Amino acid sequence: MEPSPQAQADLIRAAVDEGADWIILQPPLGPAITPTNWLNMLPPLIENAGVPVAIQNADMANVQLHNDDLVALQRGCPALIGVKAETDSASVAAFATNHGKAFRVIIGNWGVEYPFFRSHGAHALIPAPNFVAEQVAQDEAATRGDWDQMDDIQQRILPLMQFIRERSAPEGQVQLGKAAYGWRTGYDTGHNRAPGPATIDTSVLAHARGLWDRLATRP
Repeated sequence: MEPSPQAQADLIRAAVDEGADWIILQPPLGPAITPTNWLNMLPPLIENAGVPVAIQNADMANVQLHNDDLVALQRGCPALIGVKAETDSASVAAFATNHGKAFRVIIGNWGVEYPFFRSHGAHALIPAPNFVAEQVAQDEAATRGDWDQMDDIQQRILPLMQFIRERSAPEGQVQLGKAAYGWRTGYDTGHNRAPGPATIDTSVLAHARGLWDRLATRP
């Protein structure tokens, strides 16, 4: 997310020095750059990373790359081995179907559409912190071809997941997500980070807790 090539390179070096086996490069959130700027920035970063590289391709950064751009980028940079794919659903599914042998296609965005993407050839998911156990079970179900169980788990987690996602991003989502994480783990998650709101609306909190209790007691 660093805005300059040098800062990105420094971040890569720090990750590798800490033992990273591979890295995901994320485009800068600011100052604004174009997809062309991002494509020009990537090759030297990938070539000099020293470890395999994936890149985030997401709508939120406003520098989303076309699937053909990703294929061409890998052709010139063989160390590019994966994409964290978070653009529109049809584009992600098409990329996984058509290029899943050349790329590791990793899903983010909380995994809200993971069963759909996995059925089209996506390989993995970066799990949402509140749903790691369920999403690992989903991945195991998909690996053995048990799509009914994968869909059953998705139906269990979606109510709470979507309720958290509907809070203001990112602060409201972080705040309610932390509360739900505390319910699951028993950890005291403390106060919210500045400059976010200090408290959660009591009706929102009560509804989320009800959704969590239902999730926690279902087999």
